[in-house]
Amino acid sequence: MGGVSPLVQILDRMALFGYVKPITSPVLIIRTNHKMVLVEADGNYLQPFAVDDMDIYLGESYSVLFTTDQNPSNSYWVSVSVRGRKPNTTQALTILNYHNTTSASKPPPSPPPVAPLWNNYTHNKLFTKNVLALMGNPNPPPTTHHRRIILLNTQNYIDGYTKWAINNIYLVLPAMPYLGSIKYNLNNAFNHNPPRQTSQATMMS
Repeated sequence: MGGVSPLVQILDRMALFGYVKPITSPVLIIRTNHKMVLVEADGNYLQPFAVDDMDIYLGESYSVLFTTDQNPSNSYWVSVSVRGRKPNTTQALTILNYHNTTSASKPPPSPPPVAPLWNNYTHNKLFTKNVLALMGNPNPPPTTHHRRIILLNTQNYIDGYTKWAINNIYLVLPAMPYLGSIKYNLNNAFNHNPPRQTSQATMMS
């Protein structure tokens, strides 16, 4: 499933969580009985909006606020589930409990939350359409675009190995590491040609 790295800061009765999704599959996070208010994405402020669960895709990071206003004598589930592919693992579970109020080993009184189906793309799109930059951003995006880049992420089984590709381009590490090439000013150690900006496969809306 890959890592989801939470960073936590407690603000009186409100907690700020930062989630980072570094590798592998997209995931969905659910926190029982606690609405999450998204306030930041990839270092940019958002127009805050509340959700019961959230999707995190490869390389994304989010900050969420939630209020610790539930029964402090109970524990609460936090669930992480695979998205975008049929999962072959069970959901990952951990327990949220309020500081110095109940044992972390005490199970929550309710069953773990049930995630939306892994292929519920309507759910994904509704979440994505709510992710909007905060009004008054000092660097608003342009009103029109001058270029469209299409990225198709695929996973293929080749020569006995599972390989990921973007626009059918696979990562092939050069004989000389990139940092070594930069340090010793080696201009011919790797390919400098930019990758293509569209996929050769049919895109699905």
